[in-house]
Amino acid sequence: MVGDLPHEREMLQPIEVDVEVMADLDESADADSLVFGIDYRRVYEAVRDTISDDPEHAPRLLEALCARVADRVIELDRVAKVRVCCRKPWAALPGPVDRVEVEVCRP
Repeated sequence: MVGDLPHEREMLQPIEVDVEVMADLDESADADSLVFGIDYRRVYEAVRDTISDDPEHAPRLLEALCARVADRVIELDRVAKVRVCCRKPWAALPGPVDRVEVEVCRP
């Protein structure tokens, strides 16, 4: 649930989230072991735990959603940089716009 307008706070809307992680993964590639890599389950959990169905805790803006996800992912082991892109397809706008999108990068 993301949105500031009353109808956006009442009805669940689809949200698409892309997360791009930058890290030195040479050791992981050489060892072919997750011990030295990034556990994508933790990245997924950061996204899942940030998106909330509860209107009281859900961010109102895509900008806030992106920032919250990025702030959580950048704290994961071995992550040097992160780019988070959040899209709201079918945004209720009075014109030929099929989606709105926001991107946040850390650090």
